Amino acid sequence: MESRQRDERRYIRATVAAFILFTMAFAVLFTPFVLQQRESMKQSSVADAASSHVMGWPSGKAERMFAQARAYNRRLAASGQPVIGEASDPYGLVTPTAVDTKGSNSLTVENVHSIAQLPLTGGAGIAFMVVIAALLGTAGVIVVVRSRRHTTV
Repeated sequence: MESRQRDERRYIRATVAAFILFTMAFAVLFTPFVLQQRESMKQSSVADAASSHVMGWPSGKAERMFAQARAYNRRLAASGQPVIGEASDPYGLVTPTAVDTKGSNSLTVENVHSIAQLPLTGGAGIAFMVVIAALLGTAGVIVVVRSRRHTTV
């Protein structure tokens, strides 16, 4: 009788441990996706706020600001800057080709021929999280299998 109670307690502890491991695996696996969704919502909120702010401008101010932006783009294109902004293209895949009469830039983007030419954009971190989740899930399965093996029915 005492042996059976001990086996039942061991089985309950193993089941709880497996449940915790599976919960941790689920949390680790979906954390990057939840964080990405939160960041996307945050960026959308910022863009909506900026849009609302600009829509409140008088039409003359909006036209002046757009003219300044076009002039800035023309200066960047004339200087050979391959991308809009202050940074250059570290991969050499984008080159300016022309500036039209409205001041808009034309860019040529070279297609990559190998995945090794693409920048790393977080895939390694997600792969790491998937491996950790798989290890936690495997540990949960091992705990359940071992507890059932030692339990007498």
